[in-house]
Order: sequence, then structure tokens, then C-alpha cells
Amino acid sequence: MRPWDDPAVAEALHLSWTTEPVNIADAERLIAALRVEAPENANVLDYGCGTGRLARYIPAGRYVGYDISSPMLAVAQREFPTYRFVDRLQPGQRVEAG
Repeated sequence: MRPWDDPAVAEALHLSWTTEPVNIADAERLIAALRVEAPENANVLDYGCGTGRLARYIPAGRYVGYDISSPMLAVAQREFPTYRFVDRLQPGQRVEAG
């Protein structure tokens, strides 16, 4: 089993990513860079979203989270029930937010 496929690991990572100041600051730096580089109101595909830690900074209608880990996505969907999370993407596939 890959570590990220363990539900307990997903829960522990989510707790770390959302409560430890260094991890919160890291997420806020990523979002600040996104706001500089992306057009206002751009849709965001969070590739490797894990438990969705960046979702809290982006409106649900503009965010899609992608990850290969079902336990990580389960935490993300629980924490952000109005957001869209996917575990598969095909080359050239168009993914709609919201």
C-alpha cells in the first residue's frame, strides 16, 4: 500500500496542512503567487490536491481538485462538500469547475 492510500495518513496530513503555521503559510504563498500569475476569476485545477488544502482560498465554482489517492479525496470532499474533486483525467479532457 502506498502511504497516501492509508486513510489514517490522509487524516494526519490534513490536520498538519490545516493547523501547522508553516503549512498554512506555504498554502498562502501559493495562493498569492496564483493571484499574481492567473487572470482574475480564472478556473483552477489543483493537480495533486491531496485533502484540498488550497480549496479554502478559491471559490467552489472556480476550483477542481485532482488526486490519485481516494482517501485524500474522501477527506477533501468531506471538508469541502460543494467543491469538485476527481481521481481521473484523460489527455485533452476539459474539466469544469463547480
